[in-house]
Amino acid sequence: MKFKDKLKSARKSKNLTQAELATLSNISLRTIINYEKGITMPQNREIYTRLANVLETEDTYLYNEDTDNTDHFIKDVESKYGYNGKKQAVKLVDEFDALFSGGKLSDKDKDGVMKALQELYWKSKEDNIQKFSVKKNK
Repeated sequence: MKFKDKLKSARKSKNLTQAELATLSNISLRTIINYEKGITMPQNREIYTRLANVLETEDTYLYNEDTDNTDHFIKDVESKYGYNGKKQAVKLVDEFDALFSGGKLSDKDKDGVMKALQELYWKSKEDNIQKFSVKKNK
């Protein structure tokens, strides 16, 4: 995940406007807007630290673009399933990112989507356990 996306996501999760983040971090509003658009990035580590303090996250989370769970997930999928698996994983992540950050779903609807995904996940795990235990017993 890119810095611009992490910053925007962290800001929204704290229910802050760009202007509020600018004021609390003592960074200009124009600079915050440019960060979130991906036009510029902080030029020194101290800026990451200020933003992280306001957003109550680690500065390394904002600073490092390759230590994200999404990146690890995609790399893992690629190593297991090759290029086509990676392509499908990237598409899935992008679609969920758009779904959750697009601003069209209420928090209640987002919770509903996550609950449905969790239920599907646990059901598939249970189905696989049963499927493999039946094969093992034969």
